Amino acid sequence: MFLGLGKFAHQRRLVKGLRKRPLDRATVEELETVIDQQHKELPWGLLWKTMELSEKAKSDVREDDPLQPALVRIFSSSIWEIQNRSRGSF
Repeated sequence: MFLGLGKFAHQRRLVKGLRKRPLDRATVEELETVIDQQHKELPWGLLWKTMELSEKAKSDVREDDPLQPALVRIFSSSIWEIQNRSRGSF
């Protein structure tokens, strides 16, 4: 199923919001709650893209920016879920 039209279209748009500069606070906060609450349902590719884009966004944002902790939590949660799934697949 194509993710743009499927079940996770809203979550995909949130992840794509990490590409925009300056970052939108509401998008980052909503993505953080989605990652916290729906991490088990999200497809592998969407988690991977979330991890990559949050890592790039973290490096673009200053340390004292209020979005930095949310980006760190998004990155940590997505990498944790990816690692957790890969441990169970072997």
